[in-house]
Amino acid sequence: MLKYKSSIYSDESDLYTALQSNKLKMTPLSLRKLALRRGIIYSSTMDRDDLIDAISELPFSYSQLQYLTDRLTPKIRREQYSVKRIFGIFDITKLNDVLSKLNEVRHKYKATENITGFRELNRYSIEIDYTEYDFGRGKYQQKKRYGGWIEFINQGKYLSIRFTYTIRIAKILNELIDIYKNTYAKDKFEVHEVDLSFTPEASVRNIFTEGLCKSNSEIMFLSVQKVRISKAKTILDDELPAEDELVFEDELDENILPDDTEVEPAVDKDDTPSGAKILNANFDGEFLDSSEDIEKFKEAGFYRSRIKWQVKALFIKNNPVLTIELAFNDRHYGRDLKFRIAGIDPFVENQDDSDDENIYSANFDKVFPVIEEMIYKSFDALKSADSGGNDQGDLK
Repeated sequence: MLKYKSSIYSDESDLYTALQSNKLKMTPLSLRKLALRRGIIYSSTMDRDDLIDAISELPFSYSQLQYLTDRLTPKIRREQYSVKRIFGIFDITKLNDVLSKLNEVRHKYKATENITGFRELNRYSIEIDYTEYDFGRGKYQQKKRYGGWIEFINQGKYLSIRFTYTIRIAKILNELIDIYKNTYAKDKFEVHEVDLSFTPEASVRNIFTEGLCKSNSEIMFLSVQKVRISKAKTILDDELPAEDELVFEDELDENILPDDTEVEPAVDKDDTPSGAKILNANFDGEFLDSSEDIEKFKEAGFYRSRIKWQVKALFIKNNPVLTIELAFNDRHYGRDLKFRIAGIDPFVENQDDSDDENIYSANFDKVFPVIEEMIYKSFDALKSADSGGNDQGDLK
């Protein structure tokens, strides 16, 4: 029976479903606080179901429905990142005007997107909040709110771009750079990003991940824990990737996904005796850097499109063990690089339970540039090998 109808046509059944949908977010205490905002105090003898029965029968205003929606759909901040570098003339003091033009161009997203920027010394930071919808879920859980950031940091010889990696934020960044290029045509610059699609040779692509698994003055390589190998393709290949593979965004902070291993009918009958063709395969274990099985795949034209490895951070107090994971979102072409810091474990147990080793606080700013330098040093070695040079001596 419909007792109350708001301007967005939510009835007590919708509210009941929303309140019942998430026991972690809507605990008995949360429900009592929700009622207290309305000036209502329920008996302590009422259990969760009784509270939901009573609250769902109340009339809700728009602001109260908005509070409930925000409570059920907290902002998601992806802990996976990517990097680019700009060489040439790129003035970060002009980014305020560029950002204003970007917001004008993206005015159709105004209701679901908020992009703000602020300037610091030798740095320009952009905060991005946006909302996407999943209409397969309940009415008050359809919203998915995301948050992320982009930073332009002047390093002298080049400009470092560090950003939270999602497909949406990556597109916003590319659009921002295009607007700058069109607005300030006299500023000549080049954007350098890690893109392996220029080479079809899996053996050359593997130089990139091999370079990551090296020790230097700042880190000591320990072992590889996870590897995804993928069939190498280039933009010159006749066979295009499936549409769902182009838009699919696997998250580094999840376990290896079922979609990561694909077996398809072979186009060429002589591919394998079984008539199947492997495009991706996953390996999970210890010391995979010396796995003979992975080596066989590498010899068959596969490269490591995702890798999780451990290093000892010699540049941080007590030399903690860092777990780093890196992958290419466009796995067969080796494009859209992303990485995350999967964990940090003190090499020496901290007896005073202090928070000195919190990777997402003080040490994050120390770790990020080290990983960035590892990535570009390995990529430079790959490019040198592809061009026939012998400039791999930098990697120790």
